[in-house]
Amino acid sequence: MKKILLLMAMFACMNVMAQGNPIQCDSVIQAQGKNVAELYPMIKAWAAITYNSANAVIQMDDPQNGILICKGAFKYTAPGGMTYRYIDGWVTYTLKIQVRDERYKVTVGDFIHETSDLQYKKTWSFGLITDREKFKEKGLQDKRWTKTWPDLKIKSKMEFMAIIMSLSDATSGKSKILDTNDDW
Repeated sequence: MKKILLLMAMFACMNVMAQGNPIQCDSVIQAQGKNVAELYPMIKAWAAITYNSANAVIQMDDPQNGILICKGAFKYTAPGGMTYRYIDGWVTYTLKIQVRDERYKVTVGDFIHETSDLQYKKTWSFGLITDREKFKEKGLQDKRWTKTWPDLKIKSKMEFMAIIMSLSDATSGKSKILDTNDDW
C-alpha cells in the first residue's frame, strides 16, 4: 500500500513539474523625491488613460496601502500569415502596482492566450503562457504550435516592457497628458 501511494505521489509531482511556471515579469522603478501621496494618483491616472475603460480594468484600488491591480489585454497576431489565422486573438494579463515612497514595483503575470475565433477556441487557444520550452511536453507538435509558443512568450515580455516605459514616463513628468502644472 505504501509503495502504491509513493508511486502516485511521484506521478503527481512529475505532472506538476511538466506544466512549467507561468511567465511573470516584475521591475522596481525609482521615483526620486516623490512620496506615495504623489505617485499613487499619477499611476491611477496612467491606468485610466492607458486602458479604454478604467472602471472595467481596475480590480483592486487601495490607496492606503498603495496597491493597484488591473486586468489588461493586448491583441495578438500569430506569425505565419493566413495559415495561422485561427491563433490570432487576445492575451490577457494581471498588472499589480505596489507604491512606496520614492519607488514602485510593477508585476505583470497570468498571461493567458485566447483565440478570437469562437469555432476553434478549444483547439487554438494556448491558455496560460508558461516558461515551458514547448507548448505540449509530449506527443505530436503542430508546426503552428512550435512557431507560435515562443512568439507568445516574447510578445508577453514586450508588452511588459511597454508598460514599464509608459509608466516610467508618466511618473517622471515626461508625459504631456499627465501634466500636473495647474496654470493652463
